[in-house]
Amino acid sequence: MTDEQIPPKIYASLEEIRMRKSQLRKMLRNDSEQMKAKAQTLFHKDEKNANMPTQRFVGMVNKGAGFIDGIILVWKLYQKFHQPKQKSRKKKGKFSFFSKKRR
Repeated sequence: MTDEQIPPKIYASLEEIRMRKSQLRKMLRNDSEQMKAKAQTLFHKDEKNANMPTQRFVGMVNKGAGFIDGIILVWKLYQKFHQPKQKSRKKKGKFSFFSKKRR
């Protein structure tokens, strides 16, 4: 909102109420348009730069690096939590993950 806060007043006629209502609507529309314009600049890419070949290449490299990073993360998690089933395995105590591993 703008700093044009008008204190409440007592209205004598319906015409004054209608005028005040139209003023408020106009102020709300202006504020809404300003917010839309700011949101457009914040959240939308500049399409002029996105069409440049270097930007497309950088985007592909960035997506590829993210994909490879995801694959490496999944592989590390798989190796950390995957335990092969063994028939002659002793049952470990409640806090066995703090003990040293035997090899």
